[in-house]
Amino acid sequence: PDSLDWQAWLGPAPKVPWDARRYFNWRCYWDYSGGIATDLFIHRITRLIKALELEEPDYGMGYGDIYLWDDGRDIPDNYQMALKYPNKGPMIYVLGTMSNKYGLMHCIRGDKATLVFEEPGFKIYTEDNANEGNKEYGKCIETYERKLTGGDDAFYQGNHINHHAAIRSGSTKDLNCPVTLGHYAVAAVNVANEGYRANKLMKWDQASQTIKPA
Repeated sequence: PDSLDWQAWLGPAPKVPWDARRYFNWRCYWDYSGGIATDLFIHRITRLIKALELEEPDYGMGYGDIYLWDDGRDIPDNYQMALKYPNKGPMIYVLGTMSNKYGLMHCIRGDKATLVFEEPGFKIYTEDNANEGNKEYGKCIETYERKLTGGDDAFYQGNHINHHAAIRSGSTKDLNCPVTLGHYAVAAVNVANEGYRANKLMKWDQASQTIKPA
C-alpha cells in the first residue's frame, strides 16, 4: 500500500514481497516474533522466576506443532516448554494451546505444599510428603487475596508509573521489577524456542551467555 514503507517495516528481517498476512499477523512468523513463548509464556515464567529467586535456566526445550490454523504461519499454534534450573533447582513446565479454551492450573508444586495462583491472589494446599500419614493432606492452609482500590487497573498503573519514573530519573534502583528479571525471563523462553527450532535439548552457557546444544 502507498501509505506503508514495506522495506522499512521489514527492517533486518529477510526481504519478502508485500504480504498482508505477515503484516497483520506478524506474531505467527519466526522472522518477526518468538511466538507463544515470548508473547504469552514470558508473563507466566517471570512471576515464577521472581517467586523462586531463579536466574538463567540450565537446560530447556520446546515442543509443539501447527494443529489448527494451517494458514501459512511457521510458528506453532500449540506449544509447550520445559526448563531445568541448576543446582537441583526446580523443573518448570509451561503448557499452552490455542485450539482449546479450557485453562490449565498455574501453580508451584513442592514436596511440602502446592501454591495455586487464583486471581486475584493464591491458595496454598498441604502435601502428604510434609508429614507421613498426614490426615490434612490436600487441605487449603492459607489464602491470599490482593485487594485493590480504584479498580483492577490500579495495580498495573502503579507499575507503569514506577517504570516511567525510572526512565525519567535514569536510575533503576527503585524499579518494581529489576532489569535482570527481564533478562532471566527472556533467557528462559529463548532456550526453549531454540530447542524447538533445532529439535534438540539446549543448554544455557553461563560463561558466554549464549545458547548451545546440550
